[in-house]
Amino acid sequence: GVGMARGEEEDYLALWRYVGWLLGVGVDDGGAYAGDGTDGVPRRRPLDPCGPGRAPAPDPIGHSRALLQSIIHHILDPDDSSAVVAHHLLRVGRDLPAPGAPASKWFYFRTLQCRRFVGDPLADALQLPLHPYLPTRVALHCASTL
Repeated sequence: GVGMARGEEEDYLALWRYVGWLLGVGVDDGGAYAGDGTDGVPRRRPLDPCGPGRAPAPDPIGHSRALLQSIIHHILDPDDSSAVVAHHLLRVGRDLPAPGAPASKWFYFRTLQCRRFVGDPLADALQLPLHPYLPTRVALHCASTL
């Protein structure tokens, strides 16, 4: 895919921090959270996935990527129903084949794009196939990079 400039990435995170704030998600403003609150209960810093993180040199982009990877690694564990849903969503819309019919090139194009976005380990867990015919697979890859 096409990368974003650092400023665009920070703007994207700022937008999501604002959306989170509107939804009532705690925002890490870097203040002191270790002290006691008014009721004597220690307050913890909010998780704030779009915030600066807790590193000595704040890096909101690195913190957000690390948190997303951690969530995917520890929480996201696809099962058979996840694969069924993924295949259904990749077939919806354009030239929906009849039940039992072979998958279309459009389906394989979408699975290729999905593999690029989520990575091969998760795509394998979701049973997202590559086109079985190598020349077609290469053509789909070329078409998807233009």
